[in-house]
Amino acid sequence: MTFGVEPGPPAAPEMTFDAALAVLASHAVPLGQEMIALAKAGRRMLAAPVYAAIDAPRADTAAMDGFALRASDVEAGRTHFRIVGASFPAAPFGRSIAAGEAVRITTGAPMPEGATCVVMSEDATEAQDILTLAGPLSQNRNVRRRASDFASGDAILSAGRILDPRALLAAGAADAGMVTVWKRPRVSVLATGDELVPPGTAADADSPYAIPDSLSEAVLLLCHQWAAKPVEHRRAPDNVDTIAREAASLLADCDVLVLVGGASRGRRDFARAALEPLGLDIQFAKLAIKPGKPVWYGRVGERHVIG
Repeated sequence: MTFGVEPGPPAAPEMTFDAALAVLASHAVPLGQEMIALAKAGRRMLAAPVYAAIDAPRADTAAMDGFALRASDVEAGRTHFRIVGASFPAAPFGRSIAAGEAVRITTGAPMPEGATCVVMSEDATEAQDILTLAGPLSQNRNVRRRASDFASGDAILSAGRILDPRALLAAGAADAGMVTVWKRPRVSVLATGDELVPPGTAADADSPYAIPDSLSEAVLLLCHQWAAKPVEHRRAPDNVDTIAREAASLLADCDVLVLVGGASRGRRDFARAALEPLGLDIQFAKLAIKPGKPVWYGRVGERHVIG
């Protein structure tokens, strides 16, 4: 039994990782929409669906390199055809084909009018502009029909979709030059600690105890990966007034402030104490995870602060 010691306040309960994520999600508010060029929309989140502006394919096209024919000729028993021209994706054959005619065609090229199938090059022989089939050929064989992928006006991507490479490919194929996305949250990073120096300078620093500020670099990379917009990155010594001054300056021009270091409650951990005079409203502190137990989250007005 211990005498003469007043019991302190009960320790704050530790929050689970999932519960902390739920708190963060409950405070997330969209920052508005903007329309931007597809070429600059990688990793952004769609705020509105993407609709096809064209059919895909835009015409009946060849699915293989070979020769376009009339299937009715093949079904009638014809095996020899006269090659009368060629069709390429940007230079289609200029007229309809007649009975007994064949048109050389490449993958993706428009089918000549009247042609209803494509024989692959390896399934026929060619000599002096005469094509000889090696076997039977059915209607629509090796042909992609117009709008078989999607038709003009079809919804291609839904709101909320992250524009990863597959989504960018689909939007581009639908002829979407501009897309409507959610605005990016602006994130600033403030690393605290007397010992922190820029990576690449610790070996030559005056103090043999200098530590490279590596975590800030990782946070900035995560911002890019998650389509946030890094605004500014600063470092501050273990001084309450300096941290408070730098934090106030950064909060004036960001949506989220990430404080690296000083997150616990040790005698040199000043991050939370420095933010309290700015109106810090703590939403959670101390998580039931290791590493990461001292992580906390709060608000300063409309700004989000993570330590």
